[in-house]
Amino acid sequence: MLQCTKTGFGKAEKAGYFVLYKYRSIFLFRWIMAMNLQIFESLSRIGAAIHESRQRARTRAELSRLTDRQLADIGISRSDIPAVAARGRRY
Repeated sequence: MLQCTKTGFGKAEKAGYFVLYKYRSIFLFRWIMAMNLQIFESLSRIGAAIHESRQRARTRAELSRLTDRQLADIGISRSDIPAVAARGRRY
């Protein structure tokens, strides 16, 4: 622990304090950057999930507009539309 005298901190104590402060600042900076990265990754995953959901809805809507004959021509039935939209292919 640092002790203050009438003249202030000793040179060695003062240097040690500033070195500790420097490393604490570096640690805090790295921790903040790691948290920002985690937040960015979470937001990216949420954005990707929203994009995929909209794409599935768009595919489902487009396939639903086709007639049964057109669906048969591409090899799917009307009951296959949700599976095709969800997976991008028929299972």
